[in-house]
Amino acid sequence: MLKEEKKIIRKRIINLIKSRTEEELESFSVKISENVIALNSWKESDCILTFLSMRGEFNTEYLISRAQSEGKCIAVPRMEGKHINFYKIFNPAAGFNRDIYSDTAVNKFGIREPVDDLPRVYPGDYPDNKFFIVVPGLAFDMEKNRLGRGGGYYDKYIAELQKSGKNYTLTGMCFEFQLIKKIPSGIFDKKVDIVVTEDAVFL
Repeated sequence: MLKEEKKIIRKRIINLIKSRTEEELESFSVKISENVIALNSWKESDCILTFLSMRGEFNTEYLISRAQSEGKCIAVPRMEGKHINFYKIFNPAAGFNRDIYSDTAVNKFGIREPVDDLPRVYPGDYPDNKFFIVVPGLAFDMEKNRLGRGGGYYDKYIAELQKSGKNYTLTGMCFEFQLIKKIPSGIFDKKVDIVVTEDAVFL
């Protein structure tokens, strides 16, 4: 029942995304990014963990550019088996700067990922640093429940993070039409700490 409910919502949201123009989604992405960089959790963070956007998703390139200009460490994820790990692409303190295009490759799902020789970043290994983690989702609700694409990668990653302390903020970013009244959730589904749209912030 839960699986079927999620499937119906995913289909509805994907159709809504397809009904929007690229120009609309870009405009929304800029507004979301402006709301994000106004957050205290962003301002106080030392390192940003963020995905590299696919077409139809919130465009993270604005946040990546902002993080670079503010001198924050940046890491992006790579799928490894049934898990994800984040790898550093930018660290000004160490003079480390890799290009998100030439130093990434497209995986079987069409997602850009970092190449093999980049250093891994895990918040639990850096207890004195504050991490701002951008969590993708097809839909969120105002109680900060998240609906992913069904692979469970981020739910597993968050479950591991929860064992290592709390030096991070999980932030879901979505277009306003991806914010729904209630997302059905099971015992393995993980919430985020903040949800940001182009129109609102839910703390």
